[in-house]
Amino acid sequence: GRQRDGVVYVEFNNQQGLYLNGYKGLRLKATDHSVDFEIYDTIEDEPEAQNLAGTSDEFIRLQQRMKDEVLRIRMPNKHAKKAYDGEFVPGLDVDEKTLQEGVLAQSYLGKWDWVPDFTGMVAKKSSRTQTINLDPLPVEQDGGLLFSGFLRIPKAGDWTFQGEATGGFILKIHNKLVIDGDYQYQGAPVSGTVRLAEGIHPYRLFYRTSAGKPALSLRWEGPNVEMGALPVGALLVKGP
Repeated sequence: GRQRDGVVYVEFNNQQGLYLNGYKGLRLKATDHSVDFEIYDTIEDEPEAQNLAGTSDEFIRLQQRMKDEVLRIRMPNKHAKKAYDGEFVPGLDVDEKTLQEGVLAQSYLGKWDWVPDFTGMVAKKSSRTQTINLDPLPVEQDGGLLFSGFLRIPKAGDWTFQGEATGGFILKIHNKLVIDGDYQYQGAPVSGTVRLAEGIHPYRLFYRTSAGKPALSLRWEGPNVEMGALPVGALLVKGP
């Protein structure tokens, strides 16, 4: 067999390229989100002579996955507006019965000048908490935390996430960089807005300490929800 996982995304003007599960998707004129990807097997078909889009149920499903995935990666840019910026980011097709309230918190030891990608590191300890808080932090200096799980979005719309920290932090929803509290971050509140469909959306919140007393907060607001702390019922993890 051959490995088929991972996602790589590139874009230029109205062109989008995506590698998903080992297949290459290409939209040369992505004038709106309904435009289909051409799909190529770059392992068996190096010249990319055969467009596999629509040739079987497998590739019909892959077409939809590619369309979903590009919305889960790209953050709209006011300096490079795209026709599909107004699309809702789709949630995951997951059975909520397999999830329970809580947050997975993983702690790390080290001194970093930037917020590391903790997903590639071995955690000192893993635990579950009910909310996003610094109780799992092993030390006040030279440490870090990765919070992860799923957000339950109660209503489709524009959701704004606002964070503040002593040190540095990064918030990703799906693979979107929603908040960058890392490069040149000075500790002031920083926010990002993302258009989310109703449903379940994965998130990762990375935090590193600094010389000051550790502090981290994350708030949200959206349709019928005023700016405030994320409630327990909105934070989910895989059970049991």
